[in-house]
Amino acid sequence: MITIFSEREEKIPKADDVVEGEVIKKESSFIYLNLNKLGVGIIWPADVIKNKNKLKKIKTGDKLLVKIVSPENEQGFIEVKPVEGQPTEFPAKFSAKITRVLNDGVVCQASFSKKDEFFVPLEDLPEPIKEKFEKKEDLMGQDIEIDESLSQSISVFQEKEKKEKIKEGDILEGIVSNITSFGVFVKIKNREGLIPFSSPESQSLKMGKKIKVKITKISGDKIFLSLIS
Repeated sequence: MITIFSEREEKIPKADDVVEGEVIKKESSFIYLNLNKLGVGIIWPADVIKNKNKLKKIKTGDKLLVKIVSPENEQGFIEVKPVEGQPTEFPAKFSAKITRVLNDGVVCQASFSKKDEFFVPLEDLPEPIKEKFEKKEDLMGQDIEIDESLSQSISVFQEKEKKEKIKEGDILEGIVSNITSFGVFVKIKNREGLIPFSSPESQSLKMGKKIKVKITKISGDKIFLSLIS
């Protein structure tokens, strides 16, 4: 006698769980998402209309943060709806990119959000990334997978001060905040600028040192500096 077992995933979705999904099909009234091992999620017309401004630019392949409404409907789909505003909790697993390196950890941007950032402490970083951090290697733009254990350590990142306007040619005082293989990051007016290692005088700088710098170029969010002796 042969018994066939149907494989079931260890994690069973529950109502109000927050998860990350990838859009696999978008229709005028419905959006279908791949919820990885959980199954296929569906956003119903009422929620599509309610969140039309948020969803109008969503396309196949985009990541979206959703909340489970019903773990399984009559068609076998998991009913979900978009998380409104800033999530109060993060899903157990999701992907992200490192957008900033600080003294005590990294700031990341989740794949489901182009606006909100969160902070991961140094001691909780995955070992391969922690090793690169400690070796001062460049981590900007690196992918990082947030698993169930790591998701408990992250927190929403918020700037404590309002950013002041700056322009090319400004001379400011700053503090060395990070030293990488390609240059020195300097904290200026609650922002960070880069002194490239092509500048000989930058080679002798140390973490925490107060220096005077000149803004040589601003390109989008990137600020390039030169050291004023």
